[in-house]
Amino acid sequence: MKKKKDYLILGIASIAIVLVIYLPKILKGNSDFDNKKIILKDNYKVNEFIPVYVDDQQMSIKYLNDYIDNVYRDINKSYELLNIDYRNSRFGSVEKYKEYLQSINFSDEVKVYKYSTYEMLGFKYYDILDKNNNRFIFKTNGVMQYELYFEKIDEGDED
Repeated sequence: MKKKKDYLILGIASIAIVLVIYLPKILKGNSDFDNKKIILKDNYKVNEFIPVYVDDQQMSIKYLNDYIDNVYRDINKSYELLNIDYRNSRFGSVEKYKEYLQSINFSDEVKVYKYSTYEMLGFKYYDILDKNNNRFIFKTNGVMQYELYFEKIDEGDED
């Protein structure tokens, strides 16, 4: 008789455990994904990648924002982003560079208004105008490797 009680208690405990584990799933539904949209992804092989293309407008914005960040982080270091020959002939010192930035009302509000891209002598240029008609010309030598000019340069002035 005692064995029957033990088996009965063990059976009830087992049923209670199973109900505690599975009852919420039964009440919710069969799957957590019932009300969710499932996006199936293509199968990719090992070390396979998806190319991401950035257009010239996005790169123009990226270059200008990078320059603005450099100005606000360390204005002296941003002076070094200018082409060395250009900065020596145009400004000559960091102080004159700072005065120039103040004269054009440079702020973190500077945004790309118009842009143009072109290639010359093996370099790609991003020629950008902001809404105040200030010009920023980025001469690139790889992604995010650039020299900056504030006005159009002649081919003879280049390296």
